[in-house]
Amino acid sequence: MAEKHGLGIKPIQYQNTISPPWLTNATIVFWLVDAAAAIWIWYFHGWQQGLGAVVAALVLPAVFQAALPPRQGSTVYLRNSFQVMNNRQANYARDNDKARAMAMEVNISLLLDVRPDLLDAYKDEKGA
Repeated sequence: MAEKHGLGIKPIQYQNTISPPWLTNATIVFWLVDAAAAIWIWYFHGWQQGLGAVVAALVLPAVFQAALPPRQGSTVYLRNSFQVMNNRQANYARDNDKARAMAMEVNISLLLDVRPDLLDAYKDEKGA
């Protein structure tokens, strides 16, 4: 879809247009802190509370991800995606990165072909 993004060895993918590249690092840090907290509780408070902390560390993030919006395909998710793609396209164009700006423009037009109502909602938010 476009040239390599940053130092990565894989070409940019569609998900990279929606979520920022730093999100993977933040997720890794979260899981490391979560595991460290469970180990700390196990060590200082005994195996029963530690086992509870391990179960909570594994189950609670999955519950929050399943329960909290936006869900993929929801209007909130699509509006966020559309706004992020617009911002990224403008940033790429500003930085004179023509390949990524054009790829983002294609993604935006594909999304608008399926959901033209997103453009109207976006204009209403911006007051245009």
